[in-house]
Amino acid sequence: GTSSPTAAAVADQIPRRPAPPAMAPPSSEEPAAAQSAGAGAISKVLVVIAMQTEALPLVTRFQLVEAAADESIFPKGAPWTRYHGDYKGLHIDLVWPGKDPVLGVDSVGTVSAALVTYASIQLLKPDLIINAGTAGGFKVVFSLYQMFDATVCALQFCSSSVLLRFRPEEQVLGMSS
Repeated sequence: GTSSPTAAAVADQIPRRPAPPAMAPPSSEEPAAAQSAGAGAISKVLVVIAMQTEALPLVTRFQLVEAAADESIFPKGAPWTRYHGDYKGLHIDLVWPGKDPVLGVDSVGTVSAALVTYASIQLLKPDLIINAGTAGGFKVVFSLYQMFDATVCALQFCSSSVLLRFRPEEQVLGMSS
């Protein structure tokens, strides 16, 4: 009889993506605030939140405004929502995946979180990315954070207070002891 090809033989036939080009050094087109504050200064913050009920308290607290449909940075038809504004010298963009157009519920989960986060990183070029609440896909998106040399933090909501903590790579990738 004929034998089936091994998994390795099949894997060798799968076309491979070429390695991404090396990242270019930062351009001199950075905001003046970032240049004047020195290297690594944070001036643009992206907050990714999975659910509208988690987003609204932050929208209210930081007096963010919802981007009008005609000024959306996202692809036409994407249900993603962006709030933006300035607070204490920082530009804040808060995004959430929006509601499922068929079921009318928040689009939670790793796929929607990864998509809205990737698009937001590409379009907004944040200095700091905060994954807040139940925003899924943190492990998937972590490599994107590293690729764009952004600082990664996680927010946990504790009753009425907000706890901010840094998450080392080992912890995020599940390698902590």
